[in-house]
Amino acid sequence: MACSNSQRKRLAIALSLLGESKVIFLDAPTSGMDLRGKHLIWTQIRKIRQNKVVVVATNDMIEAKNLADRVGIIEAGKLVLCGSWDF
Repeated sequence: MACSNSQRKRLAIALSLLGESKVIFLDAPTSGMDLRGKHLIWTQIRKIRQNKVVVVATNDMIEAKNLADRVGIIEAGKLVLCGSWDF
């Protein structure tokens, strides 16, 4: 049986938790998902953040706003802005 995109993303996040790492990097964790799938993943990421540092790379500003305490904007490989959402 084939897994849906949402199921594969959840599995990838679960696998990232197997190690003892204190920092987890997620690259576009909800790309290609419907809104329901995104909300499920966002809920899991928020739970993970209670015990670990989570770095999310995303082009989705709604996702960034929903998940991030701090945001960094990278342009042409250079960090051009970093801070809280109050900037």
